[in-house]
Amino acid sequence: MAFSPAFTVDIVLLCRVVGILGFSLYVIGFFLLCSGRLDSRGPTYFLFILSASSCVMISLVVDFNLGAALIQFFYFMMALITVSRHYRGWRFNKALLLTPSQRVRGGALDQS
Repeated sequence: MAFSPAFTVDIVLLCRVVGILGFSLYVIGFFLLCSGRLDSRGPTYFLFILSASSCVMISLVVDFNLGAALIQFFYFMMALITVSRHYRGWRFNKALLLTPSQRVRGGALDQS
């Protein structure tokens, strides 16, 4: 089954637009981090990186560059590992996120 040239151009254009979206996510995430509106210790920044690298990798389907692909793959894997570690830490250590006044006194969640 052959694709028509118009359909192929639309896919190429769509991949390039997704790549521009990825670039925008990188810039927005970095700006929010530098302006102090985003904390690099939380998962939100790494979700920006995960989304941005995914978008840029999609754009590399039509305009492949090995160096760029390796960088995006590295960013993707590091962000994925970091987000999963944050999620696991949040899930198993919910008590650490509570303030001392919110913790159950005398119970298993008492950290004070």
